[in-house]
Amino acid sequence: ESTSEDKTNIVSDDYITEWNLETALTPTFLYSIMWTYIRCAHARGLRNALVVSEICDTYLPDAVTFCRLIDQLVVTNGIAPSEKKNCALKYIIKASALIDPSDVGGINQLLELYTTILARSTLPYDLVTVTLKAHCDLSQHIHSVRDFYDIQADIFIRLADSMRSSEAVNDEANNEIQERSLQILQFMLRHVAGKINTSDKWIATIEGIVPFLIESLQQLDANIRCIAVSCIGLICLTAESLCEKYRPIILQVASGGFEEDIVVCVAVQGLTDICLVHREKLKGNDYEICNVLTRLLRESESELVRIASESTAKLLFSGCIQDPLLLSNLLRFFFVADLNPMEGNLRLSSKSDDEVENVVEVLTTSKMDGSVKLQQLLTLF
Repeated sequence: ESTSEDKTNIVSDDYITEWNLETALTPTFLYSIMWTYIRCAHARGLRNALVVSEICDTYLPDAVTFCRLIDQLVVTNGIAPSEKKNCALKYIIKASALIDPSDVGGINQLLELYTTILARSTLPYDLVTVTLKAHCDLSQHIHSVRDFYDIQADIFIRLADSMRSSEAVNDEANNEIQERSLQILQFMLRHVAGKINTSDKWIATIEGIVPFLIESLQQLDANIRCIAVSCIGLICLTAESLCEKYRPIILQVASGGFEEDIVVCVAVQGLTDICLVHREKLKGNDYEICNVLTRLLRESESELVRIASESTAKLLFSGCIQDPLLLSNLLRFFFVADLNPMEGNLRLSSKSDDEVENVVEVLTTSKMDGSVKLQQLLTLF
């Protein structure tokens, strides 16, 4: 363990981190790399070129050192994984994205390394997003958004090909590759959607990926299905034509009653985003999302109710839907949070007017937190 004196020395201006594999797993190094990253990231936020250059040049190594250390840690982590290696890798990768933007050669080296390790199964699951974020940040200095998309698409294709062509790997390894592919695709869609023109070529490329997503929805691993649903939702956000074509898949997952709760939650969040982005296109079809939300608000599972409540609030507030039944349920959860429709505290009715009157009656006769909540309720009407 690091002593108090070690920690005090680390935060001093004179302390310089030793960037080598021998010290990379010591407690002192872990504290040091965290502090170095925070210091340099804060300097970047100051937007003063002279200060940024001075601080980053002083405390960060060159790109070659970063590449060597990251590569060694990824390789050794595949042989003997550990939380210390994961923590060290996380902050080394984050710090590497802060190198001098004018060092084009160094940036290209790091981008090539990121591309290589993203295709390796030895990169831990929780470091994939960190590596993708670093790749994205550095790519902005020397590549266009479309170039970044092309690079990520290439990694995705390589992973998908390796999964299909490898007959030696077991099901668990196959699932890891599939999950890695989906993570990359999800990140790419989140960061590229809305930043490039949705040309016919781009739409054709996306549609070529959909069969892979449909296949992923049939996997036993719920986490894989979650990411697949999220990706389909993101695809729907990019273009109206894609939304019209693939939104029914998300709707089926959310309303089918056959999926695990965690997957249903992702589907409902996706449907909500689609309604907010394509609100004009979906006018007249709002009854579909209303039916889904109404059903979920009556569930006994707290996470389903929470997600459904958040989605209902967003859609009501934005004017995407106007449904008194959903409003009454939202009022019930806000003002009397401990009321559970499964326990018979409310007489749930199929008629929206009766539902609203019932909720108002229960709220005004139950214990309220003083007169404030009652006043809030009355102002809504």
